[in-house]
Amino acid sequence: MEDLILAIHFAGLAMGGAAGMGLPVVGFAAEKAPPEHRPSIGAAVKPLQMIGKAGMGLLILTGAIMATAGGVWGEASVWYWIKLVLVACLIGGIITADKAGAKARAGDAAAGAKVKMVSKINLTLLAAILLCAALAFN
Repeated sequence: MEDLILAIHFAGLAMGGAAGMGLPVVGFAAEKAPPEHRPSIGAAVKPLQMIGKAGMGLLILTGAIMATAGGVWGEASVWYWIKLVLVACLIGGIITADKAGAKARAGDAAAGAKVKMVSKINLTLLAAILLCAALAFN
């Protein structure tokens, strides 16, 4: 059962990573496309967001199951706790990017710039989370 939960956890990671990498690419393509093509390109945003959110949900659910079942809470390394703080920051970044993205799609240029900045921060957070997980769990 532990292997299944871990596999689902990694599937959630893959889903979140795909969305995290895909959304900035779609945004860049939409930005560079002629105005009449932007709605078609932008149509990929919602499915990618849904995949990313589902992946994050799987990560949170399976992470909590593994931590609770494995008794990690009392004996966790500092890297585990740093990872959890970074995950909380990433969730905040995803929410921020979502809200700014809606404004950017409505034509708000400042929100578009905010999405670009937050997307870079989110990708950096994802890399840091992976590093902390590797250090926490060997």
